[in-house]
Amino acid sequence: MRTIFRTIFMGGLMLLAACKADVPVDSPSDGEEAGTEDQPELTIAVGSDYLESRSQLTSSEGLQHIESMYAYVFAPDAGSDETCVYVQKLEWVPASEANVQNPFRTRLKFDTRSYSGKELTVMVVAVDNNEDTYNFPNGEKTDHDDLESLKGLTLDQAKLKLAQGKSGDDMCHTEIFAGWQKFEYGDQLISVTLNRCVAGVLCYVTDIPAMSGEKKATTMRLCLRNEKLGTEFSLKPVTKEVTQPDGSRVTVNSFYSYATVLTADQTLASCDLSGYETREDGRLLYIPAMDNGEVKTKENSVLLSAYLLPLKSTATSSPENSTLVLYLDYADANGGNTESKEYKIVLGSTETERYAYSLEANRIYSIGSKPVSDEVESDRPASLEGTSIELNVMDWDVVDFATEYPQYSLDTRMVVPYNTENYIFDCINTTFTMRIIPSSNTGAWTLTSETKSTGLVKETNLMNFIYFRKAGTTDSWANQLECSAAEAKNPMDVEVQVYDFVADRDYSSISQYPTLQEKLENDYRTANILLYEGGIEKLSLPLKQYNALIVTMSDKAKSKRAFSRLDYGQTFDWNTGEHLQDTKQLQWGFWESTPGYYPNDEDDGYENLKEARDQAGWPSSAIQLCSKSSLGGITPADYWYLPAKNELKALFEFVVGAGEVQSMGISTDTYYHTSTGKTGVVPYAFSDHVVYITSGEVKTDYVKRKTWGNCRQARHL
Repeated sequence: MRTIFRTIFMGGLMLLAACKADVPVDSPSDGEEAGTEDQPELTIAVGSDYLESRSQLTSSEGLQHIESMYAYVFAPDAGSDETCVYVQKLEWVPASEANVQNPFRTRLKFDTRSYSGKELTVMVVAVDNNEDTYNFPNGEKTDHDDLESLKGLTLDQAKLKLAQGKSGDDMCHTEIFAGWQKFEYGDQLISVTLNRCVAGVLCYVTDIPAMSGEKKATTMRLCLRNEKLGTEFSLKPVTKEVTQPDGSRVTVNSFYSYATVLTADQTLASCDLSGYETREDGRLLYIPAMDNGEVKTKENSVLLSAYLLPLKSTATSSPENSTLVLYLDYADANGGNTESKEYKIVLGSTETERYAYSLEANRIYSIGSKPVSDEVESDRPASLEGTSIELNVMDWDVVDFATEYPQYSLDTRMVVPYNTENYIFDCINTTFTMRIIPSSNTGAWTLTSETKSTGLVKETNLMNFIYFRKAGTTDSWANQLECSAAEAKNPMDVEVQVYDFVADRDYSSISQYPTLQEKLENDYRTANILLYEGGIEKLSLPLKQYNALIVTMSDKAKSKRAFSRLDYGQTFDWNTGEHLQDTKQLQWGFWESTPGYYPNDEDDGYENLKEARDQAGWPSSAIQLCSKSSLGGITPADYWYLPAKNELKALFEFVVGAGEVQSMGISTDTYYHTSTGKTGVVPYAFSDHVVYITSGEVKTDYVKRKTWGNCRQARHL
């Protein structure tokens, strides 16, 4: 079978595109456009965000890469459809070092006055540096920059089409996005959300059988089994109802679901295995860990991937009709007499979806798990020791946000990477980068903050907890930052440091909220980040931070401990503020090369931390990774640490007793490591104590040190 998709296996991986984002420029109109008073501002975001970028699919990160962007305005005509009356290539210049959040902003240089009283549609199409892979927005037109010839097409004619001479090999590394918005004359702001028109398939596997009888592995192929690739995709906007997290239903713009005009291509990605040796056990291939400076893989693993237009499954769900299949090809010493071993890629548990399933736009279908391209700590490649592999499916727009900006904005702005209404920082100190975008008349400015409240308990002495310095410097942190008039002519990146928030709480004595969940949800402090020009406050952005979870221990002293709101490696969604289940599971560490070492305090993880330092195996252990010095602490014991067994048990009992497992981000039926080692001989050797919740009960156990598990950090009050 002909291999039609570019191999994303590390041995032949292309250097990834440099991180790029977008610089909108308000240049003069070119003659036919109206004056700015009739030119609405166009703001564009990708999903909920716009962020660091790349074309190749090398992990499940939501990164994307856009080089060109076009806006098409459709107006109703005498017929039943809308017709394209205006086309604009947006002034979008790729630039390096994107690191802050905000949609792309520019002017839609289109005179809307003559369409007063009519509802118009703006369609935006964006593509990466493989701009010639598809014809768009008219599948028969080959030159996107031939703007005049694209006028007159109808929304029914708006489509992507694989360009003549292009194949699935081109499709595999081309990301393309589209979005629409209705507007009318007089609207000053039009917001367009772009989503991917493509699906992504990621295949990351290990434990690759080296032999089939006397035949050696030669090739790995990721294929569509019975379906064929689609090459044409409608861009006409349709509306559909979706359910919000609060249960409400809203109407949103969407794509037609699937591609049509099928090709004979079925292979998505492949790699050559013939150059790899067999491991000492004689069963599996030895493949070195790969690192090309952009992407890393684990030893003995293979990474393949592809983009493709959405695919509608039409087959009956059965083992012989699986949508995706992985093949290992074997041949004799002369390269002949080939045979293949197949692995079905299954989805879900019901027979109606397990084998035959559709591949939707803007979703990633992951075989094995690789959350981040350039590290392997959280990698979980799927094992080929069995005969089938589970498929994990996720939306592709839960991502971080980063954009580069023009020299001047329409107005002076402060740009931060979080939604100022929804996002609340965790209690552990953190640093993020914001950007000050000047307007054309911005003068010298001062950045500072003002604490407004400190949580459930009213405090009279409101202490500052936010500090600043210019990004990329080693300047001292200060509670205000000065920028001269000369410096203020350009955008400035500013690092913001948020101190720890660990304040004692007796939840039972707090009556302003009736339930514990409400108390915990509202136990945060608030400050405003303020920008002053000439001593006058010009801008203000709120920042909120959770207090730690305060738990009383069961010891005689009834001492208390503070716990993070997040597991190690877990984050809150920058836009919604909700827990993202992206915990980085860890192995306990202190490996088998040091069999005599076990920190064994069951009540105080800080004591285990002190004992563990400088021991063999300390680097990269869970105890080392979870240790972090606090900021603004008052004693040497102000360290975040991996809690001891009884500390973590007290947290979980608190959680279960309150019935608040989900709101506190605790995973159930998952081992959580403690810093307490398990001493003794086999079967205790090389083990540590773990705590977990199952069926509403808190349980403890011990597991081997190399067992992967979650971690939740703690510290003294």
